[in-house]
Amino acid sequence: MTEVLTQIVLVIGASTELSILAKATTILVLALLALWMSRRVPASVRSLVLASTFGILFVLPIAAVVTPPVALKVGTSDIRSEITGLSAGIGHGRDEHPVPPSSDRSASSARNRSPVSIRLLLMTAWATGAVLFLAPVIETARRLRRMRRSARRWLNQETLVRTLSREAGLHRHVVVLLHDDLLVPFTYGVLRPTILMPADAQNWTNAEIRQAVIHELEHVRRSDWPLHVLARVVCALYWFHPLVWRAWRCFCLESERACDDAVVRSAEGIAYAEQLVSLARRLSRCAPAPVLSMANRGDLAARVAAVLDTTQARGRVGMLGRGATLVIAVALVACISPLKATSGTSALARAQAPAQNTSSVAFEQASVMPHTPGKPRGIPPLIDGRFTAGDSTLRELVRIAYGDPFTRFEFQVIGGPAWVDSDRFDIEAQVGSGLNIGASWHPRVVAMLRTLLADRFKLEVLSETRQLPMADLVLANSDRKLGAGLRRSAENCIDLLAGPLPNPSEPQPDRWCGFKFSGPSVLTGQKVSMAALAGGLSNRPEVDRVVRDRTGLEGAFDFHVEFTSDARSASNASSTRGANASPISPALLTALETQLGLRLEAKQGPVDVLVIRHAEKPTEK
Repeated sequence: MTEVLTQIVLVIGASTELSILAKATTILVLALLALWMSRRVPASVRSLVLASTFGILFVLPIAAVVTPPVALKVGTSDIRSEITGLSAGIGHGRDEHPVPPSSDRSASSARNRSPVSIRLLLMTAWATGAVLFLAPVIETARRLRRMRRSARRWLNQETLVRTLSREAGLHRHVVVLLHDDLLVPFTYGVLRPTILMPADAQNWTNAEIRQAVIHELEHVRRSDWPLHVLARVVCALYWFHPLVWRAWRCFCLESERACDDAVVRSAEGIAYAEQLVSLARRLSRCAPAPVLSMANRGDLAARVAAVLDTTQARGRVGMLGRGATLVIAVALVACISPLKATSGTSALARAQAPAQNTSSVAFEQASVMPHTPGKPRGIPPLIDGRFTAGDSTLRELVRIAYGDPFTRFEFQVIGGPAWVDSDRFDIEAQVGSGLNIGASWHPRVVAMLRTLLADRFKLEVLSETRQLPMADLVLANSDRKLGAGLRRSAENCIDLLAGPLPNPSEPQPDRWCGFKFSGPSVLTGQKVSMAALAGGLSNRPEVDRVVRDRTGLEGAFDFHVEFTSDARSASNASSTRGANASPISPALLTALETQLGLRLEAKQGPVDVLVIRHAEKPTEK
């Protein structure tokens, strides 16, 4: 098996075309894998990764041809003749076996011409496909030029566009035009960025106009139009590769989600989701929308779900992040493009050993002080690049620094001295002028917080999976009958927004969805799944453990449950936990069973935890 793989690698290395294709496939697999692993990071980061991927794919063939090859020895020299013979079949290498004198010369010529003919046929098929897939790009550019000439300027909104451009940090002049044939807004242009709006946008509300303009200006700020044209050209060059088209679809979605995030930062999520659904509904009986249109039918559900997801990280990529991505992309091209597999002693393992990046990320300036009474608690968004964490214990800071604050609960950080729960601290730090972000949960900021904790608290943590108390959410009744406080919802959030618009003369439906905590002892939910209910219970102090949905109930539900919130004073716990654990509140267990028809079954199970191995009280700096 190893010998067969070695021969395949050598055949690929003997052909420039196959070598480029193998390297491109590797890049695409790595990019899509990184995309899958970073589902919770901001869409702007994911979009940047995909844009860099298309840039690498565009440069890779050029670099592979112009750079001197670097030999990567694979296998042993005794198979050289076999590989040379195989490589001749794809037009590279030479048949080293002499033609016997008795052989027919015409047959020999036919054998020598056959590989070239196959290669020529494949290259012709590739070139034909590339031209066919490039034709729509050229036609779209021509159509947009015609539309620009027939459109008219929207003079009434130029002041709004200039104001929003300054707020977005955009210093280029952007023209906004109206066109009678348009159904949805979209953006195009490089030197003269232009936003084309439907003619009936003049009848939209001020909020809808503002949301549409912010979305399109974010496309301009991010230079999405030239990037998408480049990506579309790359798709034409690799038109036969399915992973390229998969990356293209992901790139389109993440670009739109990044612009949606810019809108959601200054607008109400449900109102904006309704606008997206309304615009997509216009396209239901028309041709697909142009590239970078504000709404389309293909990715509507994913975008609406992301807009309504309050746990989704949002934010822009700063100059430092873009610069680091560019450096990594250039280094990747420089390292991969000249590699060429040759026969010899195996050096593949040494060539593939990655270089370790030992550089740390730290705040420019930071102070850690004991908590001063009166200072607010929590971690607000960044203001002028300043990170603050007020009235926080070390355990709370570790939870934020080493995990998603919305999915890793405080009880999953264990160990450490007693003061990690009692002593409280105020942190003030400067993120840095080169990192233009506003989210305190940005991966770069979280990395800086980890560096700070290691420096000032001498913190050492270890990730483990331990058998800890957890709970399964199950049906309480054998007949699967639900309680009076739990009822099926007619539709979930996306179905509600995607349905027909309500008649203004009729009473409006209740359009909110999610959880509401009405005081410490009332939990209300609307249009949520059982998995979401389990997650909400996990975060309640009366439960204080990971809860898994084992009800088997599909769809969305509305519920309302009232209970006594003082779980710590309960003397007859329904289950026992570890040495540092608290029991589930009997009052909550009773309320779930009598009001919702559900039950929590306490048990032990594998839970991912962070163990504080070492920590010291910080010195005042």
